[in-house]
Amino acid sequence: MFKETGEKPGLALVYNDMGNYYTDKKDYPKALNYLQQALAFRKGSNLVYDEASTRNSIGVVLGKMNRKKEAEDYLLQSLALVRNDGSKLQQEIYKSLADHYKEVGDFEKASGYQGKYISIKDTLLSETEAVNMVKEQSQYEVEKRDAQITLANKDKELQTLEVSKKNQQLVYLLIALGLAFLVSAIIFLNYRNKKQHAVALENKNSQIETLIRELHHRVKNNLQVVSGLLSLQSNRMEDGKAREAMDEGRNRVDAMAMIHQKLYMDKDLAGVDIKDYLENLSVSLAGSFGFGKQHIETSIDLPKSSMDIDMAIPIGLIVNELVTNAFKHAFENTQQPKINVSLAKNKDGSIQLKVADNGSGMMTDKDQSKSFGMKLVHTLVEQINGTMQQQQDNGTIYNIQIRA
Repeated sequence: MFKETGEKPGLALVYNDMGNYYTDKKDYPKALNYLQQALAFRKGSNLVYDEASTRNSIGVVLGKMNRKKEAEDYLLQSLALVRNDGSKLQQEIYKSLADHYKEVGDFEKASGYQGKYISIKDTLLSETEAVNMVKEQSQYEVEKRDAQITLANKDKELQTLEVSKKNQQLVYLLIALGLAFLVSAIIFLNYRNKKQHAVALENKNSQIETLIRELHHRVKNNLQVVSGLLSLQSNRMEDGKAREAMDEGRNRVDAMAMIHQKLYMDKDLAGVDIKDYLENLSVSLAGSFGFGKQHIETSIDLPKSSMDIDMAIPIGLIVNELVTNAFKHAFENTQQPKINVSLAKNKDGSIQLKVADNGSGMMTDKDQSKSFGMKLVHTLVEQINGTMQQQQDNGTIYNIQIRA
């Protein structure tokens, strides 16, 4: 199905999985053939982690085929592609290198990579370690409560204790020293406990970051598969309107997939570089309608380019629909078509999104009322607490104000 639609990311994913399947079956020539086909698609793309994973698998297969030098080259190339972020993929590459050098007899390098593998592995909290952490926390609370009860009992005993006048000052002094020691002990234990919890929290946050990147990676892959299936279904449809609706749906899926791709590749997991995202989205839409990047330009004027995903996805889908409508309806009699997408922050804190074209065409009110895309735009504008105005001025201009 992916061959029919020419979906390269989907083909790369299937070839990679086929290679891993035949590796498990110990049919190494077939495994190598499929993995090399997957690498041909992934090489040079922005999906660095995918390329690194495929190179790692090829290195393992070449090692099984006794082609040790080639295996080493592919494993080192795979390691060079991943960032030092303690990811699961980096852990797998260290393990592959440790096994490789052990097989060729270079035990010094094997030991080094085995140590790095274990170091990353130990940072991930197992279920047992998590349970132990909860037990330790509960034990600390019990001990703290017991200490408070003990302190209260001592206070009651001291209140009822009768001492002679000769020993009264000595007793008070001993009590003061005891309380000072107890308070110091509690402060010390509390400090040590907070320090231990801070270290555990930092390790847990690192694990959560790795899991979130993996989640966005998988969501992006699943959306690409959906996009490929929509493309395949579109090619099989004879009805023009149905095919057009299917293609528009695929563009919407691609717009959301691009968001998740940027989330797992960027350092900031909570926000999207909206400038880079809108530029890539606009150029991609222009190409899908046979136009070049010279026909569309983006202008972003914000204090910071990072935008929350809950705002970035609706804005991306709105731009997707309005730019698609312009390429479909606006330029039938236009010599030099041009679309401008701008996003800026106003002095009152609101955000202004503008999509303008220089075309002569324009959807009628009747067409807009029937258009699913325009209904979607109005729904998304309401979702982000905005208002939209449409006007004609040497083309069609959509002006969307998003309140702070």
